[in-house]
Amino acid sequence: MTKRAGSAEPMSTSTNDIQDAIEQQRVSIAGEIHDTLLPYLFATRMRLETLVHRLQSGEAILDSSSVTTPVVCEEITKAIETLCQAMTIGRQMIGELHSAEVAEITWSNQLAETSQRFGSQSGTGVTVEGDFDMLVNDARRRLAARRVAQESIRNAIRHGRASIVLVKVEEQGDQQVALTITDNGRGFEPTELIHGHGLQIMEARAKSIGGSLTIQSQPGGPTRVSLICDRYDAAAAD
Repeated sequence: MTKRAGSAEPMSTSTNDIQDAIEQQRVSIAGEIHDTLLPYLFATRMRLETLVHRLQSGEAILDSSSVTTPVVCEEITKAIETLCQAMTIGRQMIGELHSAEVAEITWSNQLAETSQRFGSQSGTGVTVEGDFDMLVNDARRRLAARRVAQESIRNAIRHGRASIVLVKVEEQGDQQVALTITDNGRGFEPTELIHGHGLQIMEARAKSIGGSLTIQSQPGGPTRVSLICDRYDAAAAD
């Protein structure tokens, strides 16, 4: 439908539509906090807890004459840097609430940044095949897919202790696209972890864009996360 300049149309938004929009916004905000902000705060806490433990055990003494003082200062500096990154991300999140556009960063680069941040110490190899952004032009679907992929990579590295993660994007006919993340980690029993907050957010993200999320795993692995959604917004195409 094409609107004429200066024409007025009656509002047709129902209460359910408003509630759905509010719920999608809530899911989006909760997901951004969980996926983007909390990892930095968690890393800061771990650094400070490790430092406190070392101080309490006598490994490091806050004494200018101690050879361990530079190590203590270095750890505190890194914690401060991580907090600064969290603050920057917090400001970006506030700004993104006023815009539906995804940040100008490529699909592969964003996943590479996630892989580097969480896999640098574990040596996990992450391979990305296909480009979701090339197949889907809708900002909401792009953002949801990126967050599902990022959370899956983090889970594979942090919890699954995987050495290999494969992120693959494929067309499903003319109308749909499939995103799959497969890892060779230790796996888990889906019925025991399906209520985990991270998995709930991934499911909510898939639902918010009309997609479906499937998680397949077993103790000993492998684990496979699949997101299937439409490439185009049917309502926008009318």
